[in-house]
Amino acid sequence: SALEEAEAAFARVEAMGLLASGERTLHVALMADVVRAYLERVLPAAKPSLTTSEVLLALRGDGRLPLGRLARLLQDVDLVKFAAYVIDASRADGLGREARAVVQAVDVALAPRPAAQAPVRTREAA
Repeated sequence: SALEEAEAAFARVEAMGLLASGERTLHVALMADVVRAYLERVLPAAKPSLTTSEVLLALRGDGRLPLGRLARLLQDVDLVKFAAYVIDASRADGLGREARAVVQAVDVALAPRPAAQAPVRTREAA
């Protein structure tokens, strides 16, 4: 499943030991890449060629999604990746954990819900 693939990718990033070796920006960028790959797989509107703003705009009508959390995560990652925002290890770890949590929240939000059972119609005796 898309969730299992994302979890395996998160585990691979964490196994690289980037936080311990001081590569905080790379850790954050790779964890965000996993989120974007997951979103692309489960939500075709989240094309990889889109910017963060474009992805959020494309997804805004889907009330099932935790868009506030997703927006905060992707915008924080953009600051680290593109604005050379210096991030400490604790914050980088927190963004990585939030990346996992957002993927899990999206997975739950998109999970099929059991259909409400229609009332059983009985024939009344004539």
